[in-house]
Amino acid sequence: SLIGLTLVVFLALAMLYNRYRYSRQRQDILNEKNLQIESKNTKLEELNATKDRFFSIIAHDLRGPISSLVSLSEMLDTHFSSYTSDEVRSYIHAIHNSSSQTYSLLDELLEWAMMQLKNTDPIPRMHCAAEICDSVITTLAPLAKSKNIYIKNNVIDKLPVYADRNMINTVVRNLIANALKFTPHNGTIEIFAESDANYTTIHVKDSGIGINDDELTDLFRIDKNVSRKGTDGETGTGFGLTLCKDLVKKNGGEIFVSSKRNEGSDFYFQIPQKKITHI
Repeated sequence: SLIGLTLVVFLALAMLYNRYRYSRQRQDILNEKNLQIESKNTKLEELNATKDRFFSIIAHDLRGPISSLVSLSEMLDTHFSSYTSDEVRSYIHAIHNSSSQTYSLLDELLEWAMMQLKNTDPIPRMHCAAEICDSVITTLAPLAKSKNIYIKNNVIDKLPVYADRNMINTVVRNLIANALKFTPHNGTIEIFAESDANYTTIHVKDSGIGINDDELTDLFRIDKNVSRKGTDGETGTGFGLTLCKDLVKKNGGEIFVSSKRNEGSDFYFQIPQKKITHI
């Protein structure tokens, strides 16, 4: 009787344990599926925010300047003979500025869109940070000259970066162009770099108007509209910084900013010095 009772108790305990283990497994599976659903929902929310921001830029920041170009060119075409040469020159200057800004924004939008759609992978090679900065400064020299801003390149050492050349060019160009936009006439922009055992960090530091603390956290977010006018009324969307963040991240780095209102800004990003192998 005792043996039989022991067997019954043992079988009952075994059944209870199996039920508990089965219930626990089902709960674990359910928890994992819930986590997957939450992750997918988060990604969908990010994609929706990205889509909304993207179409907002197209609808507002591209549509507005293009509409202005149409109006200005129509006025010149219709009433050209009634304008003085100075008035014509001012209209042409306005058309040039508007078209340049619109082209720059369109270029950023297309590059970012292609990267998102095709999930473009970088083609990393060894490059010299100083050479990249020099080439970008040369490209932006006319813009700096128009505001009499001195760009000083202090990246003199042959610091290496292991990255996609075109992507890093885009990042440096956007950061310097951004600094030019928010630096007043006769200001300065300093480019310098530093390194540790694994990364090269490139800084773009300006003497511009700086950024408020409450705007800093939203600078690199596609779902936030941090748009300010430059010191000469230059328009901007902040979209270029989002593009910079994506490009730096694709190349294994991170981007940061340090700024105070009326004290200038320092945008800097880290890029690996060599190929990083994950074990």
